[in-house]
Order: sequence, then C-alpha cells, then structure tokens
Amino acid sequence: MKKITWLPKMTLFKKNFILLFLSVSLSIIALGVLSYYSSSKQIEQISSAFLENNLQQNSERLRDFFREVQDKSDKVIGNNKLQMLLEEQLNNNYNEQYFINALFPIMEEMENPFQLTIYPVGIEAYKNYLNRIQSDGVDKETYWYNKSLQLEGTPFWQAHTLDRDSALPAGFTFIRTIRSLKSLEKLAVLTIDVPEELLSKKLIKPPQYERYSFQMIDEDNNVIYADERQHIGNVSKGQLVNNKVSGGFHINVNHVDHMLVAFSAIEDTNWSLVAMIPKADLLGPIKVIREFSIIIIVVSLVVMSIFLALITNKFTMPIRLVVQLMKKVQMGELAIIYQFVTRSDEIGQLARGYNSMVGGMRELISTTKQVEEEKRELEMKMLINQINPHFLYNTLDSIKWKADHSGNKVISEMVASLANLLRFSISGGELFASVEREMEHVKSFIKIEQMRSNYSFQVIVQIHPSISHMPILRLTLQPIVENAIKHGTNRLQDGIGKIVIQMFRQDDLLLCVVEDNGPGASKPIRLDRIHDVIPAGESGLGLYNVNRRMNIQYGERYGITAGNISTSGFRVVLKYPVH
Repeated sequence: MKKITWLPKMTLFKKNFILLFLSVSLSIIALGVLSYYSSSKQIEQISSAFLENNLQQNSERLRDFFREVQDKSDKVIGNNKLQMLLEEQLNNNYNEQYFINALFPIMEEMENPFQLTIYPVGIEAYKNYLNRIQSDGVDKETYWYNKSLQLEGTPFWQAHTLDRDSALPAGFTFIRTIRSLKSLEKLAVLTIDVPEELLSKKLIKPPQYERYSFQMIDEDNNVIYADERQHIGNVSKGQLVNNKVSGGFHINVNHVDHMLVAFSAIEDTNWSLVAMIPKADLLGPIKVIREFSIIIIVVSLVVMSIFLALITNKFTMPIRLVVQLMKKVQMGELAIIYQFVTRSDEIGQLARGYNSMVGGMRELISTTKQVEEEKRELEMKMLINQINPHFLYNTLDSIKWKADHSGNKVISEMVASLANLLRFSISGGELFASVEREMEHVKSFIKIEQMRSNYSFQVIVQIHPSISHMPILRLTLQPIVENAIKHGTNRLQDGIGKIVIQMFRQDDLLLCVVEDNGPGASKPIRLDRIHDVIPAGESGLGLYNVNRRMNIQYGERYGITAGNISTSGFRVVLKYPVH
C-alpha cells in the first residue's frame, strides 16, 4: 500500500486538527448526504411507480395492436378467393399474368389500414410481379422469405435497426407462411407492413412530462423504434441489458443528462418497450433541499473548525515546548524542563520522562569520557608490551642460528616451528586467517608436539583446494587437534595413534572434522558447560573456548559438536559460515 508522504511533514497541531476535523466533518457531511438521498429516493420511488404504470399500459396497448395484426393475417389466410388463386397457381405452372390480374383486386379489398404483400412459392419465377411490388417500396431481399417457409406457418416480426442520424422511418413487418386449408401445403408467404405513424398513435405519454420518450429494442438490444431520434444512444446496450436482467427503473448517466429508464417486455414478440425521461424533470424539488443542506453543512464546519483549533492547541502546546528543548539537546545543550512536571496526566509523565532522559545522557557522557581515558591508557600499555614479543622472536632466531651452526637440525626445526607458532598466536592482532594459514599453524604445533614428547602418531590432512583461501577465525583448529593428541593418541601405544583432519564445503557451511582413534570420552560432553570439557585438575580452555568464540561471533547455529565414534575414537565437527 502506498504510504502518505505529506502527513509526516506537518506539525503535531496540524495533524491532530486535521484528524479531528475529518472525523467530525465526515459525520456531519454523511448525515447531510444521507438525508438528501433519502428524500431523493422517496420522490424517485413515487415518480417511478407512476411511470412504471404508464409503461405497463403502453406495453399492453402494443401487445393488443400486434395481436390485431396477427388476427388480420388469419383473415387473409382464410380468404377463399386467395386460397383458390394460390392453389391454382401451384397446380398450373405459375401463370404469372393471370396471377397478377387476380391477386391485386383481392389484396386491395383486405389491405386497409395495413399494407399487405403476398409472395407465392417459387417467387423467383415471378419477375414481373417482383418488379411491380418493388416499385411500391417492398424490399426484394429474401432471407426472411426462406425463414418463413422453414417455420411452416409460425409467424414472426421483423424490423430494421435505427440510429440517431438515419432518415429511414421505423417499420415493422409481420411475416407468416400461407398454407392450404385443405392439404396444409405451403402456398405463399404473407407480409403485413405496419408504418411508424400507426404505431406512434398507440403510445400514450404523460402530458406533464414534455421530454418523456419511448424506444423499442429487439432481442439484440438494437433500437428499432424511437419517437425522438436524438435520444438514440443516450442509453447504451450494456445499460439496456442490465435493465432486462433486473427490471424496474435505473438511473443511467449519458452524455447530456441523467436519465430515468424503464424497461418492459412486449408479449408475443422478442421486442421490449423502453421509456426514458431526464431525471431533472422528476426530481426538481430535490435541488432546493440540496442547496439548503450545503449551507447548513458549511456553517457547521466553520464553527466546528474554530472550536477544534482551540482544543488542539491546548493539548499540543506542552509537546511543542518539549520539541524546542529537544532541538537544544541536538545542539549540545542538555536543558531541563520545569513546566508541567507536577501534572499527573500523560503530559506530566512526558515532562518527567524527558528530564530523566537528559539526566541519563549527562551521566552517560561522563561515563564515556572516563572510558575513553581508560581506553587510551590501555592502548599505550599494548604498544609498550609489543616490545616483548619482538625480543622473544629475535631470541628464538638466534637459538635457531646457533643450532644450524652446530649441526643440530632437530633443535633448529623445533625452534623454527615454535617461532612460527608464537608469531601466529600473539602477533598481528587479526581476528581471521585463511584456511591455508591456519593449517600451517596446526602443522607447526603437531611438529613441536612430536619432537617434544618423542612420541610418534600418524596425521592425515584432507583439505579441498577450493577452500584454502577462505577466511576462518584464528586459533580454532589448534585447540581441537591438541585435544585429539592429549586425550586420544597419547593414550595409545607408540605408532598406533592416528588423527584425520578434513575440511570441505557443504552448502552454506564450511566443515572441519577432526577424528582420532583414541579411547574416546567416558561420558557425553556438553560444550555449554565448561566442567564437561575441562576435567578437574587440568588447565586450558580447549573445546569450550573454541565453541564459545564461534557462538559469540556467528550465533548458536555455528560451533562444535563432539562425541564418540561408534567403533572407537572421538570426533569433533566444527561448523563455519561461508563468507
């Protein structure tokens, strides 16, 4: 969700005022709007009921009118002269001239007030007849003709779609197949054209609404009749579909006005009658109510704003004072607040809390100065003490030189290993070392241990080349190897002891596994308890030291797990994070 960035830039007074103003004003506005729309809804319901009744009456009048047309078609089909003429034509190979001379007098007798047209079966052979009826304005397209023959007597209506700019008048055609009353054989197709003027006379408008208008739509929501062409398109097809689904009246927004629209299906057809009127014609009194409601709301909001500003200022003034003092603290001036300290409410608690914070800061500054002084003294002592390791290194180098000069290689190698061991242990001050450098330190320790005790044991080192330059904590492997020698191989006969050192990467871990074939531990070891790791009477921190350093540096997930091997010996696994 997008954060509001402008609100934090305001003062506390403005924030509280805005929030209080919104909480109260929204309630007032909501009440006014609710009252307005409640009155509007009541007037609309009354008007809608009146218009719905009018629409229902007109829908029934159209239904009766269309039934009258259908009754007219029954009389035409039942005309004996017409039946005899069509049967003769069907049986005498379509004598066109005879058909024309006999048909038109019969049609003229039955045509008023509608225009009747008869299309005999095999109409394509009646070219002269088709030319004559087209001159009277009848369309020659025959898709409806074939449709009628397929329906075998079932009548249907046809109308063309209108648009706003079309000059073509609306027209409705009733189409029905004429069948023989004796053999039910298809004889012809009858069309009855209903002009727009005749349909308009059947619709009754309320005289008090001048802009009240009607439209008729087909099953595809196309307009097929409109008494006011300029209103075509004011209501979209989608809105007409919604009306069909739910029925009743709906307010739909168009390009000009808010329209009140009503829908009613016409029985016996696939058409519907739509009545529409601008909403403003029905809801005129609502405008007066709306204007009066707006005036009342505005006056109420002005008075309420003044009242809220006074209340907000009373609560925010102590906080503004604290903010001013906090700015002084930023400049280095630790000032104490004296107002509002005796109050028992939240403002008093804030003032006392601020004074407590300033007092703590003064004490902290004093303590920090003292710590800095002690730190400088400690650094001076460390610089002085660095002289001693240099003296020790130089002395060891001299002993090595004399051993080499006298030909004693054992003492020379032992002194060199000791010098390397000491340099790695107490010089440099670095927290981390590479895997390769750490292993050099371990090898120096093992060499010294073998020379010192004159005790032989086998050491196998397996390190994957890809991890030789990875950083690890200094002095973490040597204590583990020392533990394996001291409690493992030293308790075996000379030459039998064996230590295996493996280092490899596993996912996001760097693992170091140290195993020995000694007797193992007499009881399970818990590395979180120092007495389990360091037996009574022995010195050094050993495994506990390494595990504790790993926990501090990386967390409880990393460190040492140790235990006996199922066959014989002891295994220590050290887990590093991969940097």
